[in-house]
Amino acid sequence: MTCLWGMTNEELCVSQINRFHKAEDRALLITDRHLYKMDPLRQYKPMKNIPLYNVTGLSVSPGKDQLIVFHTKDSRDLVVCLQGMVPANESRIGELVGTLLNHFKRLAIMGKW
Repeated sequence: MTCLWGMTNEELCVSQINRFHKAEDRALLITDRHLYKMDPLRQYKPMKNIPLYNVTGLSVSPGKDQLIVFHTKDSRDLVVCLQGMVPANESRIGELVGTLLNHFKRLAIMGKW
């Protein structure tokens, strides 16, 4: 398993927007095979993992909130806000999208996607 995005504890922290529109502190780790949602208050215990082959697309907000939605085949989308991440006031959306794009391009070239 290779980590693609979210290398240190500070970089992992995001705010998840739950179905009741409330923000909860969560951690996000993306590997070469899965996207993990973890609980930072419980020593980063994984709460949910989504296989990357299950992700059908991404949506990002144009605002300063750095909201990103991971759309899945089963319609159980994961909505997170990168606003609480270190360093403050810097957009991490481009880094995240670029990392995923690079990973899927590499898989397509290798014929594994």
